[in-house]
Amino acid sequence: MLSPAAVIHAIDCDMGDDCICIQMLPKAPRIRDEYVLHLFRLQHLGEPCEACELRPGVDPHHRIYRSQGGGDVAENLMWLCRPCHDDVHNGRLKL
Repeated sequence: MLSPAAVIHAIDCDMGDDCICIQMLPKAPRIRDEYVLHLFRLQHLGEPCEACELRPGVDPHHRIYRSQGGGDVAENLMWLCRPCHDDVHNGRLKL
């Protein structure tokens, strides 16, 4: 699977038909916004996990992973308990 930073375009080449060229662009640096994450934790402290609603949430989870361009913004964060957060990252739980 190509990263969002990949650009695909057709080019002319010596092989007769158009070739597909994949150009990888450099990834933008991932900057962790500790203030936003801290504020998110404080605002959700004591609230239940958004996945199971059984245990208290303790971890902000990125809906779009930071590695895939998701940011540290409230709209991209979910409040999860540790077991659900582990399950999401290990592929046992889809959100």
